[in-house]
Amino acid sequence: MLTNKSSLLVLALLFPFALMAKNVKLHPGYYLNQQGDTVKCDIELADWNRNPSAVHAVGSNGALDLSPEETKGFGVYGYVDYISAKVTYHSATVTGTDFPEKFSDSLATNRCFLKLLAKGNVDLYELKTSERTVFFIRDHGSDPFELLYRVARKENQLVEDKHYQQTLRAMFNNEGMGTKYDAQIERAAYKESDLLPIVKILNGSSNNYFSKQSQTLEPILFAGGLSYMFPSPFTGLYATNNHFSSAMSPLVGIGLLYNMSPYSGKSKVGLSLAYSGYTLDKTTSGVIGHYYSQNYWDTTSYKEHFHGSNAFVTLNFFLMYVLNPDAKVKYFLKAGTWYSFSIKKDANVYSDYTTTTTGIANGLPPTTTEDAGEKSILNVSKSFGSILVGAGLSFGRSQVGLDYALPSYTGRFNGSGEKFKVGTISLAYGYSFGRKHG
Repeated sequence: MLTNKSSLLVLALLFPFALMAKNVKLHPGYYLNQQGDTVKCDIELADWNRNPSAVHAVGSNGALDLSPEETKGFGVYGYVDYISAKVTYHSATVTGTDFPEKFSDSLATNRCFLKLLAKGNVDLYELKTSERTVFFIRDHGSDPFELLYRVARKENQLVEDKHYQQTLRAMFNNEGMGTKYDAQIERAAYKESDLLPIVKILNGSSNNYFSKQSQTLEPILFAGGLSYMFPSPFTGLYATNNHFSSAMSPLVGIGLLYNMSPYSGKSKVGLSLAYSGYTLDKTTSGVIGHYYSQNYWDTTSYKEHFHGSNAFVTLNFFLMYVLNPDAKVKYFLKAGTWYSFSIKKDANVYSDYTTTTTGIANGLPPTTTEDAGEKSILNVSKSFGSILVGAGLSFGRSQVGLDYALPSYTGRFNGSGEKFKVGTISLAYGYSFGRKHG
């Protein structure tokens, strides 16, 4: 289990990752001056949840902060492009549950940075504000105008104004494409993944923009791995200072990475589920004796066979920081916590013992007794966990990682009350089903 000290250590380990996650990197890019000329520079690319109100650029004349009023746009090569435009749009929210009884006519007019999603005869743009996401269209060089979408609640029923679908159908008709794509437009929700393919169809051969796709979720299958466990020393029924040999176990599982910085790809939070187990087996023998006087002593010859096994599912939660996200071979660090749940009904450790005892008590003639049996010497907890640290590399869809799970209290020995701990070093290969990076 995680103690207060362990929790504090986890926070201490994760704190540098949080600092690094805030650390943004300068990327080669450009901005457009008021005359529309392209000025090459380095852009401080952040992972904006909303469209930026200003951007920091470093050029040959030094550093400057550019607002939408001061530039006609900017971009980071291979990642993202923005234009500066004065637009009018409906500002009422379209998500959540608190909607007006009639469609809102509330409008906002601002000069802002619009994110370019598609470019051709028709351009598609996105604006994310604190209230909502709005999409804009520029048709054959016109000023960008809103693709209108509103939501209301009438008689406790959600009602949608999908005017953007009418706009798209009209644009297809203007291009002489008829009603061939009406069904796809009718199914299109007001989101990038539905609107972008439609605009690309509308553009046809005039499509000439390909930005780096941002990815937030990366499903991963751990196709194979090894888990190396090293238990702590323990005391048996007779033998002391016993050591189980380190156990090697196959490791299989699945995982999911959430990209907190979808453009730079630096900071990720991960969750993985793995199955593994161990088998403990050790035989030892020896002699122990007690001598109080010539009339009171005993000597015991013993043989103990310690054995036990367990299978468990381990849940890992961690933060990952990629040191070089733009390289083909990327190196990463991670830190977090792990928690294991025993799935074997009886995971205790037992001692099968045989003894032969010879001794004298109260001056009587020597006697010899033999004994044999099996006793549980360790009660294993149903769940246990500790701190996780690791490092690794990724290339294409593959990643290889080495993790160290700090020793965790997994049980307590009967009689002595001594704690039993198991630490783990794991080497695993993972394959991502998300988009290929690098």
